[in-house]
Amino acid sequence: MNVLALDLLAFSAVFFLAYANGANDVSKAIATLVGSGVTDYRRAILWGTFCTVFGAGLAVWFSSRMVAVFKTGVIIMDQGGPTLPFAVAIAAGACGWVLLATRFSRPVSTTHALTGALVFGGAYAFGLDHLQWHVLTRQILFPLLASPLLAFLGAIGLDRLMKPMIGARGDACLCIGLETAGCPVHAATAQNMITIEAPLVVPVPRVVRATNTMCAWLPWRYFRVDARLLHWLSSGAVSVARGLNDAPKIVMIGVLFAGAHPGGTDLVRLFWVTTIAMGLGSLFGGIRVTETLAEKITPMEDRDGLTANLTTSALVTVAAHFGLPVSTTLVSSSAIVSIGVQRDAHAVSWNVVRDIALAWVVTLPAAGGFAMLAYAIARSL
Repeated sequence: MNVLALDLLAFSAVFFLAYANGANDVSKAIATLVGSGVTDYRRAILWGTFCTVFGAGLAVWFSSRMVAVFKTGVIIMDQGGPTLPFAVAIAAGACGWVLLATRFSRPVSTTHALTGALVFGGAYAFGLDHLQWHVLTRQILFPLLASPLLAFLGAIGLDRLMKPMIGARGDACLCIGLETAGCPVHAATAQNMITIEAPLVVPVPRVVRATNTMCAWLPWRYFRVDARLLHWLSSGAVSVARGLNDAPKIVMIGVLFAGAHPGGTDLVRLFWVTTIAMGLGSLFGGIRVTETLAEKITPMEDRDGLTANLTTSALVTVAAHFGLPVSTTLVSSSAIVSIGVQRDAHAVSWNVVRDIALAWVVTLPAAGGFAMLAYAIARSL
């Protein structure tokens, strides 16, 4: 196969996996907006798509080192590097499972799918002795397992911290504006200084903490910062963090294809293909999984969604900074379950939570099985 055909195959594999990622993962950031009644599905998906594309674009400069964790950190390959059948297997394993889960409205982790495809596909292609277990456990499996627990506990702590600030039901707000105050002006004469009381009015910044109803009666020059506005911003932060964390993992697929021929494929182009495809997947395929997270786990209000999003964005952003491939799915879902448990554990749809957890467990072997099958077919052709 010539270089042009390999490049085309690499870009195609990256595109389809990034599209599947966008369709499944955009829900993790915007589900709380819909579930708490802040906005409808169309506006939420548009917002999530925009912020995802922005985050994936930032990954071109800030998250390239995560590519190396998946490409060379998990498997010790033969001297010739990754083969074409192996690259096809990893792409087919991860993409196939994420698309299938999205079809059935199940939120799954692209990180999990890639890990399963790499581990099972790598063991099948190169042997168990080629797996670097210390890297796999320390840099991939440990962050994946620890992040949901941190999200669950972090959402509890953040909820208790925010309750006195914005009210138990998220009905408090901060209004920031300008008030006018008198400023005495001093006029000098030949004999003495004459003070004229308050002929000059100057603006003075003022912050008012009140309820949303009270803030509505303040003058127009006040800018209201309420839970709803912060909720929008936190949702955008989650989408940016998700794009920043997920784009390098998807680009790794293209890098594997690039390793099958001398010179490789331009890494920046792979990042831009990933960015565009994630945006398209979010825009046209994001509603199925969003419905599951927004409506079927637990009732939510503004403060609940804000807490879940702030927890998710903080954990995922920190992980992206340190090159740790955590799952936005695990983090976001754990935070949503956490707020449901705090509000009313009986209101949590534990059957849905069980199905989501089962999908997480099945992801590793399912993606690995797809990868092994794809490798066997690709090698025989």
